Amino acid sequence: MNAIYVLVTAARNEEDYIERTLKSVVSQTILPKKWIIVCNNCTDNTEKIVSSYSGKYGFIQLKNLKGDESRNTAAKVFAINAGLELIKDLNYQFVGNIDADIELESDYFERLIMKFIQYQNLGIAGGWINELQNGITRERFGNSEQRVPGSVQMFRRECFEMIGGYMPLRTGGEDSTAEVTARMYGWVVKSFPDLKVLHNRITSIEKCNILYTRFRQGKEDYYLGNHPLFEVFKFIKRTRERPFFIGSIFRIIGYLLELIRNRSIIIPTDVVRHLRKEQMIRIKSLFKL
Repeated sequence: MNAIYVLVTAARNEEDYIERTLKSVVSQTILPKKWIIVCNNCTDNTEKIVSSYSGKYGFIQLKNLKGDESRNTAAKVFAINAGLELIKDLNYQFVGNIDADIELESDYFERLIMKFIQYQNLGIAGGWINELQNGITRERFGNSEQRVPGSVQMFRRECFEMIGGYMPLRTGGEDSTAEVTARMYGWVVKSFPDLKVLHNRITSIEKCNILYTRFRQGKEDYYLGNHPLFEVFKFIKRTRERPFFIGSIFRIIGYLLELIRNRSIIIPTDVVRHLRKEQMIRIKSLFKL
């Protein structure tokens, strides 16, 4: 297989997880041409751990980034872009954004690239997220073949460049925005259940305040341009997600507060229009069953 891929990881104080990610990537049956790990204002041993691997494996490169010390997705996107700047002149066909807290099967990237070869219109692809909960590995709530988690998004290079990469959004959702934009341009976005990914940090659960996390996610839904009716259906579906019911209430309150305030949505109008068209199609399909 002659396919060439590169990886970028934005890491912020990931000493508890990043070595597992490093081990799983260096064990791949097909190695990346380059893997830029951006240490974004790290104050723990993340830099030291990455340096120990970059000294052994020439394709791993560490970049230290100083600046915005807040832990938000805009800062993450700026870190990713700083990593991409280092590989812009390389010849490659696929570019992956992977988080610093995941583990992959040894043939993960080989099989993922085969998906891209099999489906020529596949623009964004990735694996199926599993999480360790109470000592048991379970599929993450909300996994969908029509979405690719931001922690494991792989792009065909033409797709990534066509959509302009990730949009830095302080409220989050840069991965979802990339997907909607890609579909708007005619690319297919797909997750594959047979490609297992272990996410070592449980998604959406911030220490001490899960309800605030749900509230923040509701605000994110608004700024992504979600249609109000779609948000209602999403609220109903999410009542099954922990913490049951009350978390969904906090989420929809976050959305409604921003809606009432009539906050500006910075996502391009054509992207929001396409997103809402997709959402209405999904709602209508529920009534055709």
